[in-house]
Amino acid sequence: GRDGAVRLAAADQPDIVAGLTALDRGDTEQALAHLVDAVRVAGPELREDLRAMLLGVFAQLGEHHPLATKFRRRLAQALY
Repeated sequence: GRDGAVRLAAADQPDIVAGLTALDRGDTEQALAHLVDAVRVAGPELREDLRAMLLGVFAQLGEHHPLATKFRRRLAQALY
């Protein structure tokens, strides 16, 4: 939710910063790449926030959007 977005905005992690910046610019592919990389090194709470944010982006793109398909797979690999 809202708290997660606030925590992410405050996170001092280069991939999160770059990902959020790219998202603001509308560069979705770049944003997803950074945010999925951030998942790999994030602690449990931030990881959950990132996962929620990524799922939100996938939902906006649409389930069958090529970027959603590609990065959903990458997210699964990063999480497990």
